[in-house]
Amino acid sequence: MSSTVASQQHILSAIERRLHHKDFVIESHVTEEVTEKMGLLANHAFARVTVFDKSAKTERALSFFLKIFPREEAVATFARGAGAFPREEFVYETLDEFRLKGIDIMDSCTCQCYGFEPSGYIILEDLEAQGYRTPDKSQCLDYDTMLLVLRHMAQFHAASLIYEEIRTKETGETFRIINGNEERLRETLYDDSEGFANKDTLTSALNCVLTQIRYFNFPEILEKSGKQFEECVKEFHQMIFPLVKPSHKHRNVLCHGDLWASNFLLKQDQHQQVVGCKLVDFQSVRSLRQERMYEALGVYYSYLEKSVRYSGLSLKNLISFEDFLESCEEQKLFSVIFAAEILPLVLGDRGKIEQYFNDAEMYRKVFREDRSVLVSDNAHNEWYIARLKESIEDLRDECEKYF
Repeated sequence: MSSTVASQQHILSAIERRLHHKDFVIESHVTEEVTEKMGLLANHAFARVTVFDKSAKTERALSFFLKIFPREEAVATFARGAGAFPREEFVYETLDEFRLKGIDIMDSCTCQCYGFEPSGYIILEDLEAQGYRTPDKSQCLDYDTMLLVLRHMAQFHAASLIYEEIRTKETGETFRIINGNEERLRETLYDDSEGFANKDTLTSALNCVLTQIRYFNFPEILEKSGKQFEECVKEFHQMIFPLVKPSHKHRNVLCHGDLWASNFLLKQDQHQQVVGCKLVDFQSVRSLRQERMYEALGVYYSYLEKSVRYSGLSLKNLISFEDFLESCEEQKLFSVIFAAEILPLVLGDRGKIEQYFNDAEMYRKVFREDRSVLVSDNAHNEWYIARLKESIEDLRDECEKYF
């Protein structure tokens, strides 16, 4: 079911969860749809509600953020194929399960969900009202901000480790969130299964990467192996599919799963210092990644260690530092090819992308065949071209190491 406005019952339930009681009267309720596109696979709105809180004997103005299943047919088809809403709904349900077990360490970095209509809408807390803002996607994070985001990521990941350990102790058997939830946590972008609805979108992304190699005049041949750069990229692309599946070797954690700048928010204090984040992800400049990435990984591990110690656990007994570094190195290949394939889309002009989604023929050409047009559409933005070139440089570096 697709809906643009939350039901009265869901709004009532959201208010009850927000106020932690039912002793109130709704005086007014209006839904204001957001006209500017805030993401690729959803529409958005704010539900503004005024209530009289009988227990506090005062009037209160409340605001909720609504994420709505897309109306545009092409976008809706893509969203259904990607299983975007069901997975998000599952994550919010799982976070509620964490809270029932007394785990709240993730609350500092996640958004409170107050209810949802399956594949219709999700009612969330209004982070904008709390001073959170989406970072400018044209700007990279500095090192200090990246460390703050890593700290919040560690808290989010630690919550799933703590939950699994609690459930293991309760049941006497090894408990993992993935077990029994394989379908709900199934990879919905890099899916090589037969009949996957969005399989051709991956081909369009790969074609765009090959276009960028030529656009930026990268040498056709790798220096060390003498192999064709483009052929190696095609081989890398096929290697992604097993990498995105849950690991049978390393410990898995519940993670964000949709990694780009519009899906996390930062909060600054009066001195313009970043002091908090929600719905985390990070991006950084190439020089910073090259010079300080392993330092940052060490910092992340120390944050994770402190976060699980919060529940009396020892991280070394769950994930050793050596295993952690090995898993990071294993996932680095995925990260590099994923960045090269996704950046032309997520950094592109939203207005132009929305036009393509709303035109069936252009949608087919751009998102089902070859999204290289996004590069030429945004070529006038120096920062956009610089970021794309960096991603291809990273990809070439990995090809030189691997082949």
